[in-house]
Amino acid sequence: MKELPKTYKRGTLHWNYKDGFSEEIIGVRFVENANGPIIVVEEPQTDDLNKPLDHLYVAGIDSIDHAEGDSVVGKDGSKFAITVKKRIFGNQGNMYVCMYIERPKDIRTAYENAAKILFWYGCKANLEDTKIGFRLWL
Repeated sequence: MKELPKTYKRGTLHWNYKDGFSEEIIGVRFVENANGPIIVVEEPQTDDLNKPLDHLYVAGIDSIDHAEGDSVVGKDGSKFAITVKKRIFGNQGNMYVCMYIERPKDIRTAYENAAKILFWYGCKANLEDTKIGFRLWL
């Protein structure tokens, strides 16, 4: 993608926990923030139970195994990237709906953001087999 669409939001994703206190994750919420690292063109389409529609979204991940703080090249190294694409669905499909590209100081930040995105959109991801860090973290 060479440029961002005309309408998008930036922000962060946060886990929703059962009863607000337990460790059981029941969802994800988007909090708009102009400086947030997650770009959302379209929030997930959901069913009557507020669950993402099955098989509507697919993600691609270009992972990194070392963050800025663990790397010899620091912030100049490659970035962790995940994009979510909406599959063909009538004439509104086959478009990017979410993007996250960052090289954080701690790699767990990138992995956590990717997990939230996958959960929020209810999608599977294509991941480089050579990048084992994210897969092992999951």
